[in-house]
Amino acid sequence: MTKQEKKVVSQKELTTQLSKIRSAINLKINEIVAGDVNKEKKTIEGGLDVYSALKNKLIADSQLPSGRTDKDLTRWFKTTLIMALTGQSWEFFTKPVMKKTELEKLPVDQAEQEAEKKLYKVGTKKGRAFINFARIGWTAFTLDMLYKNVTDKSGRLYIKLDAVETLFKKKQQSFWKLKLDSQDDYSKFTFQDMLRAYSTMFGKKRTSRSNSKLYNLLLEFLFLQLLSKIKRQFIQQ
Repeated sequence: MTKQEKKVVSQKELTTQLSKIRSAINLKINEIVAGDVNKEKKTIEGGLDVYSALKNKLIADSQLPSGRTDKDLTRWFKTTLIMALTGQSWEFFTKPVMKKTELEKLPVDQAEQEAEKKLYKVGTKKGRAFINFARIGWTAFTLDMLYKNVTDKSGRLYIKLDAVETLFKKKQQSFWKLKLDSQDDYSKFTFQDMLRAYSTMFGKKRTSRSNSKLYNLLLEFLFLQLLSKIKRQFIQQ
């Protein structure tokens, strides 16, 4: 077999893998939107699909995001990643089954029935589910987090302690320090833990309240209100 033939076979395998992951992701998102499953457990599983796609290089290195901020990554999730893993653009993927303006034009009884189905919110729910898949999968991939590429019965992930150490070093948060206190070679992460890990590594830096202009203006306003109240009490005396 020539090198060119091997390359063709390899590309065919990648295409097959990608097709399976696309089907799995779309199925999980539809199940989450329908509300018939444990949302957090199913989202973790969707995150594993994204992780597998990245780990198996179903997305070329040249297509990976150059930026590492939440803004950079979200833009990439909504363009390159969603097209690769669903075969659809963000706009088409999140398109509502029925627009709210269309709902308002229906007769009252029919509008009530359609409102109960919340068809106009389907697109929003699908988009939110995909972004959560992406955040979990990307975080697991970039930190090489997974001790096992499966979940436990509760839907928690097995996370390497080295990855937890990286999270702790990033912001010195006691939450991650507690996660390091494990009798095993791994820690277990829930859906919320994974989103917190994403926020720790790639989220926006929080502005200290003492440095916030709005906060300082609020303090000044409250101080003036207090002074005014004291003056009124003094005059009344």
